[in-house]
Amino acid sequence: MSKVTLNNITVDLTHPLRRSIIELSNVVEAAAKRQSDLVWDHGLLNDFVCKIAVELLELVTQEKSYLEATLMRGYLNNTNTADLAFELISQIRPDAYDPVIRRVFGGSE
Repeated sequence: MSKVTLNNITVDLTHPLRRSIIELSNVVEAAAKRQSDLVWDHGLLNDFVCKIAVELLELVTQEKSYLEATLMRGYLNNTNTADLAFELISQIRPDAYDPVIRRVFGGSE
């Protein structure tokens, strides 16, 4: 079973949640390979990351203590989507490259 650790809280991922993170990784990789002048729907990508965050929070709420769920909620509320995407992707795919992810999310490298 795959695990991710965010804010010092380790979560055992369900298979569907792991698949969502892998799909996010594939989308980010595909977007990074596109020509830089193409328009990318950042809103759709952010929505995808937010969907994963909601599923992750639901999992933490079910499996962890109230304190850990509260800490995770605070972390997810205060982390931007590019940082969260990098944290999730890099723990599933160690070869992930932060500047590429930031470029795809509209940030600078």
